[in-house]
Amino acid sequence: MSNDPIFNILRANERIFRISEKINSKLKQICERVDVDRPILMRDKLDFMWKEASKDNVDIEFVSGQLKKRKKDREIVNAKQLKIYG
Repeated sequence: MSNDPIFNILRANERIFRISEKINSKLKQICERVDVDRPILMRDKLDFMWKEASKDNVDIEFVSGQLKKRKKDREIVNAKQLKIYG
């Protein structure tokens, strides 16, 4: 162990950099899994909704319109967030 303050700072910086790389790698893997799982989960959700809608005699056109509206709203929010945090 060295008493040189510059060496200690550089060593601490290197250690922090390695830890942040590991965390970023894990976060990237989680995001990739979410991107892969999202369409599957959405399909399952829609299948369930359509099955429930047919059982309850719900107006499928109304449900479809609501889903499209919510999708458009999400796209607007996502675009705003991308613009802000880009």
